[in-house]
Amino acid sequence: LLRFSNERYWMLATIREFATERLEESGELDAGMERLALYLVELARDLGAPMFLGHHIAEAHARLDPQHANVRAAVEWAIARERNELVAEFVAVFREVWSSEGDTAEMTRWSEHALLARDVVAAELWPQVLLCAERMQLIRGDRARARLLIEEALEALQELDPQPTIEALCLSELSWISCEDGDYE
Repeated sequence: LLRFSNERYWMLATIREFATERLEESGELDAGMERLALYLVELARDLGAPMFLGHHIAEAHARLDPQHANVRAAVEWAIARERNELVAEFVAVFREVWSSEGDTAEMTRWSEHALLARDVVAAELWPQVLLCAERMQLIRGDRARARLLIEEALEALQELDPQPTIEALCLSELSWISCEDGDYE
């Protein structure tokens, strides 16, 4: 039922479902999921999210990869509760991890929910949400939509304190899209 490997306990899905049902019956599910969500976002930020640079990439993956089931549970809970602002937080801080691993259909759906939170997401977080949504559209092959999202991200960045790493990434993405579209000017 439980196994221990790499300094971590793992639960079978049936045990997780049972625990979730008990928490829901006791009225503690929402509070527990909120705590889990905030913990996971904070963990990612402590590891350098949204930009896991240099030698920190390996450490970030080592610490965040085992959390995938927890991230999925927390995001699905947030979607079910229409907490799109929390989904946006996840999309922004887990962008690098998600874009290199995971289910792109799932990540695309999550980024679409994050885009619904435009009016409640902090301005400094919005370009990162757009960048993740753009990446998912590129993976799906929709360069036209990806271009619109990255252009919106660049516009949003103009209204913020300088974020050169995010801006450079956006410009790089836009350059790649332009080259793929044969737009060399």
